[in-house]
Amino acid sequence: MMMNNNILITCIAAPLFIVIRENPPKPPSKVATEKPKEKDFFKAVIIALKDKNFLILLLVFIFVNGAFVAIGTDFAIIFADPKFKGGPYSTGAVSLLGAGSTVIGVCFAFFFGWILKITKKNLLLLRLCCFMSCLCLAVDSTFIATSGNKIWVSLFAILNGCFEIAAIPISVNFASEITFPQDPTVITGFVLMSSRIFGFVFIILTTIVANVGPAPAGFFLCALCGVSFLLSLLLKEEMKKSNFADQ
Repeated sequence: MMMNNNILITCIAAPLFIVIRENPPKPPSKVATEKPKEKDFFKAVIIALKDKNFLILLLVFIFVNGAFVAIGTDFAIIFADPKFKGGPYSTGAVSLLGAGSTVIGVCFAFFFGWILKITKKNLLLLRLCCFMSCLCLAVDSTFIATSGNKIWVSLFAILNGCFEIAAIPISVNFASEITFPQDPTVITGFVLMSSRIFGFVFIILTTIVANVGPAPAGFFLCALCGVSFLLSLLLKEEMKKSNFADQ
């Protein structure tokens, strides 16, 4: 199956190397012919880290996104655990639940992005995502520990994915607002990189807890989202970029 997929992908991609060119025949504009300014990554990051509000936001995102990365990596360990009450999920069910959570979560993120564009309430939406992620994981873990009802477990697992994925664009947009006029691409890269580094630590911790049982792993992830919500209460709404654009 994998060999067939690789052959198919190669057959589709190979002709593109013949068609694609490094540069277009004619530059689209005068700006395209100019060498882009070099971005001082470390300088922008150091300036951003001196902002207390940005530091708190960074911690909020590290915890809520770390929980998302951890549950995504340990999804099969948690839901296919033989100790799962009512019987473990099958391999196909785990794959379907994981894919469904991601797809629906991405759609939910677009919806939240639309709301954010209208309301510009970064802080309110971020707190909502953190709180609902914590609540969904708490309810989900309770069902796992008690009845193991797969309908309710699956429902709240999907809802949790929706809010955790939606927290990503909201946090990134909020970070660019707080750190303006720093380059948003640099800040976004640093925020995502930091969350991935700590996410790796959370993956290891979740795996260790999951060996005890699926419910403890769920409550551990719930605690991570709970910490993110509590930290979000210390944040202040700052709209530096939007206020500058309105001037």
